[in-house]
Amino acid sequence: MSASSKPSSHRIVRQYNVPQYYFVWRVAFSPNGNQLAVIYQTHSNGVRSIVKLFDRDGTVKDIQFDHYVMAISFSANNNELACGGYDRILTFIDTKDMKIIGMTIRKNKIWSIDYDNNGKYFATGEESGRIIGILNATTKTTIRELNCEGTAIFTVSFTKDSKHVIGGGGDERKLYIFEVETGNKVKQIDIDNRIESSSVSPNGEYVTICGSNKKVTVIKTNDWSIHKEMTLSVRLNSVSFSADGNTLAVGGEDKMVTIYNPHSGDIVSKIDFGSDVEVVAFSPLIGDDRLAVGGKGSTWKIYVGVLNF
Repeated sequence: MSASSKPSSHRIVRQYNVPQYYFVWRVAFSPNGNQLAVIYQTHSNGVRSIVKLFDRDGTVKDIQFDHYVMAISFSANNNELACGGYDRILTFIDTKDMKIIGMTIRKNKIWSIDYDNNGKYFATGEESGRIIGILNATTKTTIRELNCEGTAIFTVSFTKDSKHVIGGGGDERKLYIFEVETGNKVKQIDIDNRIESSSVSPNGEYVTICGSNKKVTVIKTNDWSIHKEMTLSVRLNSVSFSADGNTLAVGGEDKMVTIYNPHSGDIVSKIDFGSDVEVVAFSPLIGDDRLAVGGKGSTWKIYVGVLNF
């Protein structure tokens, strides 16, 4: 912790039990903050993944899958939840009644997905073909496929202005930036890192990635240069910006959530989660400081007060 940091006043406001033999793989807030989607996974036979949707009023709905669901994302209008995984099928779900409203088959296993902020595009990060797919968010038809190197695209994100799509992961240890409209590659950044997660700051100023090399890398989007690199002692699995862009949460295999100032690179605080962290996710709403954290433990939690240093 930096010399200027203060103790965090965080506290747990919700704690949910994880089904026996399962763990939390991914968590995502809806853009309006009223819903939380969670992927539970298990290595046992039968139901491999459960996608649960938690409403703020306490309602919980779920869909079970016989394969690994690796990614979830909400549409910009909050009406749709997309899931993708090992069966190569994108499943689109109505968030009001948790009913499947459409499916699209991809060429490869799906590791990551993202809707753009304008409701126009949808992106997939895929295995084997090492492809970033750009789809029409309404019709779900493929607009173009962007070829990358290595084994898989573990994380994919649109920039806030929807002009660029960012993807990386696998053994090639590269981050790719493409223009969405043209498919032209803008930049390829060599990263000493198997990239596991990415997060775009709400004002669009930064993209942050983390992964197996124990580093958190903050990249400026105006010129795609590295702004800050912070090193921890363990493999890192997930990174998330707060809604105001002034706080960065990082989780990994030390059972801690590390809270950073992304501008200075200083560690501001740490939260002891109690088990290895697979995912961290801040609420996207200004003034809503909820931070969801999940992983290998028997519970997952929602914290508040993380921003009150």
